[in-house]
Amino acid sequence: MDVRVILVEPKLEENIGAVARVMKNFGFSELYLVRPRSIGRKALTVASHAADVVESCVITPSLEEALRGSDIAIGTTAKLATSERKHLRAFLTPRELKNVCRGKVSIVFGREDVGLLNEELRMCDVVVHIPTDRRYPVMNVSHAAAVILYELYLGSKTQRKRERGHLGKPASFEERAQFYEHLLQFLDKIQYAEHKKERALLVVKRIFGRAAVTSRELRTLRGILRKAIWCLSGEHAA
Repeated sequence: MDVRVILVEPKLEENIGAVARVMKNFGFSELYLVRPRSIGRKALTVASHAADVVESCVITPSLEEALRGSDIAIGTTAKLATSERKHLRAFLTPRELKNVCRGKVSIVFGREDVGLLNEELRMCDVVVHIPTDRRYPVMNVSHAAAVILYELYLGSKTQRKRERGHLGKPASFEERAQFYEHLLQFLDKIQYAEHKKERALLVVKRIFGRAAVTSRELRTLRGILRKAIWCLSGEHAA
């Protein structure tokens, strides 16, 4: 399992250092920072023996750029799903992640104060939530990272066994993005209600995330969509 940790707009250097330290505890080293406020001596001091993780971090101007090369993107949230957001924030627990994590896995952590925005969660294939006491549900980002990375570390051996099996190469982030564009074309062709498209796309994205869809499976589905669009366009009758 190849894990990338992404922090979106971290405000405190101390948290960057603490996350780096947790990453090294569990054998992970790839850290991406999206528009960090600052990064310097405090981050290195808190990181301690994981200062190399901070020093080698990649800084990007957008989450989309930080996710490039990922096979699966996992967003984190402290907020439970509500009726109007049940698809957006429908979640897995950290222990359940091992069933969907294959290939390059990107774990996305939000801001210390507001977490990930809705549009950022829509970019993720799966959402993970750590069950906590309702009286104080929000965890420090480094503590949340410790819980999630611990479970991924435990599940990494099982994941390697699955990759040696028959499941095949996981579909990449870019391949899934291409499929979603193709799906939108299909929805246009069948005149699917405009206000329902975003929800439909999100539902498919969450299904694919939980199923750990492979590249071969996605190519098959895209072939079906291409055939359906071709039939609906009337070109076969020409």
